[in-house]
Amino acid sequence: MSDDGRAAKRQRFSPSELEYVAPDDADADGHQARPSSSSRRPTSVAASLEPCLLNAEPFDEVMRHVADWIYRTARDYSNVEVEAKIGLLIDTSTGQRVSFPVLTETILDPSYDRVRFESNMSQAQHQHFNAMLNKLHATYKQPGYTGAQIDYQHVRVIDSFYPTGGPGREKLRVSRDPTTNKTVESIIKRRIGDLNILCPSMNADWRVSVNVEDPVPEPPTGAKEDHQRNKDRISYTHQAFRIDLTQVKDSGSQGKQPPTHELEIEFAQGDELMRFASVRGDLSSPECDTFDELVRVFVNNCRLMIRNVVSRWD
Repeated sequence: MSDDGRAAKRQRFSPSELEYVAPDDADADGHQARPSSSSRRPTSVAASLEPCLLNAEPFDEVMRHVADWIYRTARDYSNVEVEAKIGLLIDTSTGQRVSFPVLTETILDPSYDRVRFESNMSQAQHQHFNAMLNKLHATYKQPGYTGAQIDYQHVRVIDSFYPTGGPGREKLRVSRDPTTNKTVESIIKRRIGDLNILCPSMNADWRVSVNVEDPVPEPPTGAKEDHQRNKDRISYTHQAFRIDLTQVKDSGSQGKQPPTHELEIEFAQGDELMRFASVRGDLSSPECDTFDELVRVFVNNCRLMIRNVVSRWD
């Protein structure tokens, strides 16, 4: 090809086809005019950095997906419970923790059904979280503390389960005070959906669940129960959230099985969460962002717990 031909071919991509416009404050050579050195105050690099090009914090993709999933899954229900449990995602074909070619926190597609979730941690792990949360509560009690209030409550109940004739494993649960035998609550709990989050770089994973807890009358006197559970729970409340450490002894095991230990992070008021969901994105409401902000703190609490699992689960 001749030099003239090559030149003609290059002209197809000539800058004349795409004219860049310089900012209004550019000088004749196209450089941005800079303030004089005397007008710039020396600062550390970290202190002067903006979050990004738009000077705004990009949204957390995991948080946004969790918020969208909770919104879609729970919005048509009342008496909603939204909680997360700490545990392990187990591959049903191998019996081992799920292993995918990913290095960081990953949400599994809810349609992926080749996993089960195990939430029973060791007693030592449970004690570690108990000590950690007690320390945070003690900090709240110190003079000069300026953070949000941290409260706790220690509750022991006996759960009795009765068949309902409903779908699946749906059961009626009556919780009673073991000292007075007074009924604390009588409900039917239904699982609406689960969202599994794998954390391959951590010692544990987490699962978000949406449940419905409908209050119902107690079964008639003499009704036959399926089994009982003795539940020993200490709850820590911080802002709109409750963290539960629960030890459960199943009466059906007759002492043959050791107690189980679980950690849950829960929205303290599920129906209040769904009230905020009803105005999510409605720019005419001053609470249009509250739902997403609540989920953001919820996800942060889950991540905090995950990162404080002190030893391998298995």
